[in-house]
Amino acid sequence: MPPEVTLYSLVPAAIAVFAASLAKSTTGFGFALVSVPLLLLLWEPIYVVPVVIPLVLTTDVLIVFNNRKALEPKRVAPMVLAGLTGIPLGAYILIAAQPEVLRLVIAVLVLAAGTALLVGFTINIRRERLASGIAGLVSGVLASSTGLSGPPVSLFMINQGWEKLTFRTSISLYFLFIDSFTMFMLAVTGALGFQTLQVSAVLWLPVLFGYILATRILPHIQQRLFIRLATVIVMGSGVVTIADVVR
Repeated sequence: MPPEVTLYSLVPAAIAVFAASLAKSTTGFGFALVSVPLLLLLWEPIYVVPVVIPLVLTTDVLIVFNNRKALEPKRVAPMVLAGLTGIPLGAYILIAAQPEVLRLVIAVLVLAAGTALLVGFTINIRRERLASGIAGLVSGVLASSTGLSGPPVSLFMINQGWEKLTFRTSISLYFLFIDSFTMFMLAVTGALGFQTLQVSAVLWLPVLFGYILATRILPHIQQRLFIRLATVIVMGSGVVTIADVVR
């Protein structure tokens, strides 16, 4: 394991990824939002991201596999293809633009959009496949330029009022592709290696427990509450990003 990953740091890390798994397994997103700020208090960023991605991928696989009957591939496909296309573009923006300014602007927009949805304002979108592709493209661009890949697709699904099981499974399927590609790129660059995989393996059980607890809770969450919960998590990503940029 990496030298700075000690037994004493693994205990709070396990609590962090358990909470992150509970959030993501309930709504389909939010793992990085919950876990990364907490893990950064324990370890350097060079270790945190490679450790988190395999854990996120685990929850993606569990959600998609166990809810495969609820999958709507044709509905998600434009989002996935556009998202993968946007990742290289985002990498170019990361080099050409000032990422902190970009993150701040996006975070403010996310907060504004989340607030609008929370008070009941929605946009009537008739061409859903086209809008889905646009949301995926923006998500892919933001994934590699700012790390804020979740809000565009989440806000799109919330606006469309997708049923909670469809929402949760579809967004997990989307991130299954995005996270797999990210994991591949981390492996190619050498950021993800045997040592970080060891840490991910140690933290796998808390992730599994978080998933199991979420499956027990989810049937008791009504659609209206689910949408509000998802919206609050999206807005939380904006708050965390603004706090990180201005500190």
